[in-house]
Amino acid sequence: MEYTSRAGRDRNEAHVNYKCPCGCVAGLIYDRESGTKHLGRCCCGRLLWVGSDAAAVVRTHQRAGMQYTIDVGSVTLPWGEAARTALAVPLVEGEHK
Repeated sequence: MEYTSRAGRDRNEAHVNYKCPCGCVAGLIYDRESGTKHLGRCCCGRLLWVGSDAAAVVRTHQRAGMQYTIDVGSVTLPWGEAARTALAVPLVEGEHK
């Protein structure tokens, strides 16, 4: 997945977004000092987290009984630091929902 980031309200805040195949622009807010502020959710069920523990965090938020693939990647934050990303993508009949 390709992510974009832009500065937020203050110099420690970044908005991390991606254009979802469902048509939404989904994302979350990342703070340089405290990390991701909330789980990024899309209407189609995708889950996003930014941080060193990203894959583990999205796994803990997956819906019971639903299968997902985990897309691990990275995003460059507005202050130049690269951060790990994980996007949990639900599978429906072998295809992404």
